[in-house]
Amino acid sequence: MTTVHGDDRRQHIRYACNIPVKMITWDGAFDGVSVDISLGGLRVVAHQAFSTGQELTVQFKVPTMASEVRVGACVRWVVGHFIGLQFTSVSSEATLACIALINENRLMVLE
Repeated sequence: MTTVHGDDRRQHIRYACNIPVKMITWDGAFDGVSVDISLGGLRVVAHQAFSTGQELTVQFKVPTMASEVRVGACVRWVVGHFIGLQFTSVSSEATLACIALINENRLMVLE
């Protein structure tokens, strides 16, 4: 059971994962690894500098889909090499892909 605290701003349950991602900005494409995922976004380990508020496209592979998932995202926070990305434009296909990824892999819920 997940406990929600009064000051917790999360709208979606997070799930632990290890998914290679590509983050595409005006400056180029950068590789990272998502360490958790929700229907609202990702937490990514990246070795490239990102800024809070920066808009980008995130691309990742879901085993149940033939093509990669591409979603618009915004950097919400940066702490060391971790960045919090909030999805800003997600197709219904991408949402279904995230649900499939969570269900297929029986990912662990993070509190």
